[in-house]
Amino acid sequence: MNNKFLKITALIFATLAIVIAFPWLKEMVNSKKVNPMENASVKLSQFTQETVTKISIKKGGDEKILSFSDNKWLIGSYEADEDKVKQLFQSLADLKIKEMVSENQDNWQKFEVASDTGFRLAITQNGKDSVFFIGKSGASINDFYMRKDDIKNVYLVNGELRNMLSWAVEQWKKPVETKK
Repeated sequence: MNNKFLKITALIFATLAIVIAFPWLKEMVNSKKVNPMENASVKLSQFTQETVTKISIKKGGDEKILSFSDNKWLIGSYEADEDKVKQLFQSLADLKIKEMVSENQDNWQKFEVASDTGFRLAITQNGKDSVFFIGKSGASINDFYMRKDDIKNVYLVNGELRNMLSWAVEQWKKPVETKK
């Protein structure tokens, strides 16, 4: 065999190896890319009914406090509806972060996520408070703006959470059973 034939054969095998390995290499590179919203400061799925002991919902002068005491959830001094509490935690888990819309604290008023606008949601888990500001509604159904306290980033998110925060105390209370 001559030297030219060996070089051409080696080049063909190298090309075939690259073509065969390309899909595998492409998948390896893509799997290392992380969704940038996966680590967003407003990700609330870590808050579960088993670990949270208190939730404060405040807007203006109105504040509602859900607290876990004696193996039951209370809204103020009244027993809270278990189904509504489960629904709240499900809405925390189901919250979808769509995109970051601002990294500038000058825009907080525009999105109503400043400390004096929108809802202030404080969640106590393992003795530590996490505070979030829930702002105005977005353009699509169940879209709204949100940011975490001490973080400048504002996110557009989607879910039922904002609607639930506006419920009156009466809606959170356990229904009174009537005797017939």
